[in-house]
Formats: sequence, structure tokens, C-alpha cells
Amino acid sequence: MKEIVGRITDHPNAKTLILEILNETTSFLYATLSALNGWGSPDEVKKDLKQILEGYLSTQNRLGYEHSIMRKPYKEFIADEETVRSAMFYLLNTLFVKCGGNNFPVATIAIYIALERKEGEFKWFFDVLRLDEETFDLKEALYAFWILN
Repeated sequence: MKEIVGRITDHPNAKTLILEILNETTSFLYATLSALNGWGSPDEVKKDLKQILEGYLSTQNRLGYEHSIMRKPYKEFIADEETVRSAMFYLLNTLFVKCGGNNFPVATIAIYIALERKEGEFKWFFDVLRLDEETFDLKEALYAFWILN
């Protein structure tokens, strides 16, 4: 688990994923998280993740402002690596709470797939598995994809 968390928080596309969540454009992640744990519909997941990250970044921005650091819009504010890393940790912590301990490992794999831009490869992989074995579920597919990649 430590390995994947490190890969996620230090990933070069982490800032891009945060901006995609804030702009509500990462449909693979919303659909996957929704299917994993009954969090709600993909639209509810999209709204929740956006609110969670906006709230976190707003709080960090206010804290910086109170300590005489210039206040900036969040798109500029998340330019430094430490802010991106802390936002990714916060996102993972939120997923642990929302998804529960059983679904958290596969939720992190879904985040990693989104970071690596392998959504298309995963969809193809999942469709092939479903053709071979009808009982193959999303969790098993995410684990298998992680192991093979």
C-alpha cells in the first residue's frame, strides 16, 4: 500500500488530476469510485470530490494568507509540489473515509490509472475479462490490472 500511495502523491500528473477533479472532467474516476462502494452516482462523486478539494485548497490558501503569503486563485496556488502532494494526501485520506478500508486499495489503483492516463487500456482490459469470465468484477479487474502493469 505504501508503494502505491508514494507513486500517487509524487506522480508528475498529480496537479493535472487535481485540476481535472476541480474542473469535473475525469469521468473514469467518478464512474469507478461510484461502482466500487455505492458512494452514489458518478455525478454525486464528481460533486463531492470537487467540493472536498476546493475546501481543502481554500483552507490552505487562507492559512497562507494569514501568514503573509500572497493569496492566489487555487489554479495558481497549487503550482508548487508540496501543495500538490498535500492535496493528493488529503484526497487519499478522504477516499479512505468514503470508500472504507476494503475498497480503499482498489480506489487508489483507480486514482493511479487516472494519473497514468491508462483509462482506455483499463476499459479494454476489463471488457476482455468480462468476455472470458462473467463473474469477474471491478475490484478483481483493478487488482489484476495493477499487477500486470
